[in-house]
Amino acid sequence: MVLEAMACGCAPVVLRVAGTPEVVEDGATGLLAADESELARKVAELADDPKLAAALGERARTWSEEDGGIERQADQVAAVMRATSRRSRRRRRNAQLRGA
Repeated sequence: MVLEAMACGCAPVVLRVAGTPEVVEDGATGLLAADESELARKVAELADDPKLAAALGERARTWSEEDGGIERQADQVAAVMRATSRRSRRRRRNAQLRGA
């Protein structure tokens, strides 16, 4: 959902967990929070400062389009799937040759 929000120009406010720091640059493309109370403060910060929300949202959309968008993510997933499929076919082929 974070990538989709960024692609729509919405500034994400997310917890600093899993892969969010790789996607959201704190203060540049959105806001990162360490815990739920900080998350609430940062959401309030954006609600109180529409100019900041708009600026972060625009930078998030630009990042999504240029650097880390959904299309790039899909390309990376497809590349992993192709590589996995090739390895699987090779293993089956090798197993068949050993059994022959």
